[in-house]
Amino acid sequence: MRTTPALCCALLATSGLLGGCGRIDDAAATLNPVVVQGLYLGLDLPSSLLSLANGDENNGTFAYSAICKVFLAYLSAGGGDSPVDGADVRFDSRASGRIDLREESEGKYIGDATDGLEYVPGESAELKVQLDGGDGEVDGRTPDAPEEIELPESVAKGSRFQVHLPGGGYDNMIVALYHLDSGKVSWENLPTDFEGLYEFTRPDEAVDTVTVPSEAVERSGSYVVGVAGMVIGEVEGFDGVNTALSTFMAGRVAVRYLDVN
Repeated sequence: MRTTPALCCALLATSGLLGGCGRIDDAAATLNPVVVQGLYLGLDLPSSLLSLANGDENNGTFAYSAICKVFLAYLSAGGGDSPVDGADVRFDSRASGRIDLREESEGKYIGDATDGLEYVPGESAELKVQLDGGDGEVDGRTPDAPEEIELPESVAKGSRFQVHLPGGGYDNMIVALYHLDSGKVSWENLPTDFEGLYEFTRPDEAVDTVTVPSEAVERSGSYVVGVAGMVIGEVEGFDGVNTALSTFMAGRVAVRYLDVN
């Protein structure tokens, strides 16, 4: 994606990666200063993997069967930024009802299945933020997990491979690899900060193929591969927020298996 220096400056400032980089471009500064970045994921977990989910620790509920993360920040006309803490951030859908998200760290809020989140495909989901200066809202639809996923059944240790969604209908993809023997995630392309989420939700064109790097499969053994097709909310459904920088995306993860020799 091509970005202007002013937009790059705004992105870095809002993410907290840079305390300030001069005055934000006048056009950007006149936009609503409230920036909301929302990520909503569901997990279609096979029964064969439920024993790995540690559901008994949460009364039989696997926390990551549904999870919502929100990044919240203010932009200022002078080029500064400030993550917003202490805000009332609420998730709302028909299946889940209204759920108050917990503040995980400064400017970051989270909720999961143990809070009552339930990912149901085909719904409309909303994030509502209540601030002293007014309320903000972003929303989007919840797509189902991809049915068709093309990836090899096995690969050689330390080799690259591709994961492809031939069916279309998604804006981007999330891919994650979990090594069963070590119990650790070996690689994922899930955005973890504002700048990464901004870039992820604004591809030049729809992404249907992800190349998994060789370092993701440095160990032999069995892997679980999680794949989600992501749909990005339309700005027409946003209200009271900076529509140039705010976003909401959702997707449901399907699981496949991979042997590494």
